[in-house]
Amino acid sequence: MKAAIERRWSRASLRSAGLAYFATVLLLIAGLSHRYGLLETVPFLGVLLIVALLAAAGIGLACAGFVDLWERGDRGGRRALASGIVCCLLLAPYALSAWRVLDHPGLVDVATDLDDPPAFRTLAAQRPAFANQIAPIDASRAQMIRTGYPGLTGRRYAVSPDQVMEQALALVADRGWTVVARHGIVAPPPDPAVEGEEEAAPAPPPIPA
Repeated sequence: MKAAIERRWSRASLRSAGLAYFATVLLLIAGLSHRYGLLETVPFLGVLLIVALLAAAGIGLACAGFVDLWERGDRGGRRALASGIVCCLLLAPYALSAWRVLDHPGLVDVATDLDDPPAFRTLAAQRPAFANQIAPIDASRAQMIRTGYPGLTGRRYAVSPDQVMEQALALVADRGWTVVARHGIVAPPPDPAVEGEEEAAPAPPPIPA
């Protein structure tokens, strides 16, 4: 009588593949939801943290699957390799973001006018406590902006300021943004042609008593 020894599956490789699949689906759903406004930024960042933890755990389980293959000859080596590659791809954007955080200056806002930068007082008061706070650009932050972004400069347009404001408000309305405050030019001036017509209109006749 012959006995056949069947190779068993590595539990670590199976769990690694499950985590890789779940983390990929979770990242895609969260990214599309945030892109189309169904998920706000702060909860989306929490989902990104969960995806990173799942991908890191998937890499650890893939390594454990290779250990099972080496020591006991368990099945699942290819599955562990595939899931490990997927988890590494999932963690690649995090590594790139970490490198950019270390490479760029620690600023939450920049300005082209460092002598009189915008204050954004209304937004600073409405910003939630868990978000990055909007602080005034002092001398140290201004120097960081000059050093980190030497080519940053303003732009001048060959039109009047009220026309620039009108185009900016049209762009804001087209993108669905909300205007919470206005400083400087509040509304465009009235049309001179309309003004002249109103001034030239005859007065109504008096009503007899």
